[in-house]
Amino acid sequence: MRKFFIFLLLLIISFYLHSENKIIKFEGGYYNVKIHFFSSSLTGISSSLGNFGNTISSLTTEPAIVSLNPAALSGFRNNRISADFLPKFSINTNSFYDINSKVKNIIDQRNEIVCEPIYPDISIEVGQKGGIKNFAATFSLSDYGTFGFSFHNPLDFSFIMTGNGSSGILADYSLEDTTKVSMSVETFASLDARFNQVDIGFGKQYNNLSFGIGASWLYSKIFGNFDTKFEGVIRRYGTEQIDEAFNDPTVDFRNTLDDSIRLDFQTVLFAPVLAVTYRKSAQLTFDGVFKLPSKNNYDGFMKITQYTLGVLNENSLFNPDEELLDQTLLELSRMTYTNRTVYESTQLTLSYPGKLAASDSHKKYSYGFVLNHVFKYGFRLNPPSGKIAFSLGGQFIFADQYLKNVKNVKGELVEPKTNILIPSFSTGLKIPLNQNVVFDISLMSLPSPFARIGVTYGF
Repeated sequence: MRKFFIFLLLLIISFYLHSENKIIKFEGGYYNVKIHFFSSSLTGISSSLGNFGNTISSLTTEPAIVSLNPAALSGFRNNRISADFLPKFSINTNSFYDINSKVKNIIDQRNEIVCEPIYPDISIEVGQKGGIKNFAATFSLSDYGTFGFSFHNPLDFSFIMTGNGSSGILADYSLEDTTKVSMSVETFASLDARFNQVDIGFGKQYNNLSFGIGASWLYSKIFGNFDTKFEGVIRRYGTEQIDEAFNDPTVDFRNTLDDSIRLDFQTVLFAPVLAVTYRKSAQLTFDGVFKLPSKNNYDGFMKITQYTLGVLNENSLFNPDEELLDQTLLELSRMTYTNRTVYESTQLTLSYPGKLAASDSHKKYSYGFVLNHVFKYGFRLNPPSGKIAFSLGGQFIFADQYLKNVKNVKGELVEPKTNILIPSFSTGLKIPLNQNVVFDISLMSLPSPFARIGVTYGF
């Protein structure tokens, strides 16, 4: 498929054309791209936890701590319910980055375009997914301990692209007979990746020690479609004129260039959690969490259907001295005859790393680390009771990338990368409305989300 799209660039942009090949008509078309994203994995399960660095500190009073440290539930002396609300918004990137001018400059530099081009109109919209992204509740069983559960979205991503109106005419004068290729292209692509996690936990205190046990279920679904539709005609001028069209239903040979990708996978991961908390004093606590790694194969499939032009000389895509059409193949087959290649796979695996985490928490600040390349920190200014508190937190993730049998655009295997730094931070306010209701406002979080509001109600 990579070579085929380079052929499309030959037609539309023409980076590697032979000196005798000219684009005598060019219409860029219209492209609309929308990307919406939300992730709590990088900036916190809830606004309160995110503002405190998403650490496992048992100093937090947020019910969503059940997802990180079930032993911390033992400190809750009443029932609590919390929810996080996130506004949805979108920004058109053209307002601060003029991609159309960049593309226009690239097109103007192409000497092969001998006509007055109609430049493409590209619109890219990025934004944040909104809604209720976290809900948690804890229930105190008096001296028997505290039970809790939580639901949140570690990742919610959507991508949609539509393109139409792209067309062009490529004239090849290098052959004895002049050949012209007229083509129009329409494109539609969509990709959705959704991860939902449910956690349950129980915590019980024994003097200065608290023990917790819990479990996590992570549901993942990846769904995508990609369709490119080509309509066009190849015309040869010589002793006689020969016209052949793509997608012609009156002929008895395959003559389509329409490509497609279908992707549909889903799976569920389960992982148990053990936790312990030691409260040395009212101002100092130590927390430890151990979570087993989990791994599971996705249920689903991926299918890629690709068509390539039979008479296309693929060497011309990389060597400007080569002719665009293979003379020998041109004599043996029809000009619009295409080859079909189908790739099918059901092999996709989701692995969730285990966790061995430790945290040292003081009354005013907390920091911790996780042995799978994560360092988290949280800081909160604690004013007198009933006043607004300011929090600042974040984390540094050192990630490793391993891609098996994946090649880059040059056809070379992608080398592993280690210790890739992924920083994130969040800052916000904790506002007690009264003794039972507390608001947590995330003023800014990078990379996501923005303006998240959490409400905790105790009863």
